[in-house]
Amino acid sequence: MIILTIIYNEIQQISYVRNFIDNGKSMNYIIETLKISSFRAKKLMENAKKKDFESLTKILKMCFELDLQIKTGKIKDKLALEIILAKI
Repeated sequence: MIILTIIYNEIQQISYVRNFIDNGKSMNYIIETLKISSFRAKKLMENAKKKDFESLTKILKMCFELDLQIKTGKIKDKLALEIILAKI
């Protein structure tokens, strides 16, 4: 499911930024490392400050597990999307 992949990628970038913030990295470091615009970096930093690194890691793991369940036919894709959105 493409939407789940988009959510995963977004959470992954937020977790990278959260880790950078926790390690005292600057916005310029984030821009150069992730190769993103300053606007995108600012928005990622705003979102990263709302969650701790451990909770972001749990969400990433849940996305991975739900994707696996979809691919193995254990869960419908729409239900997986509802679950992940409820947890975020």
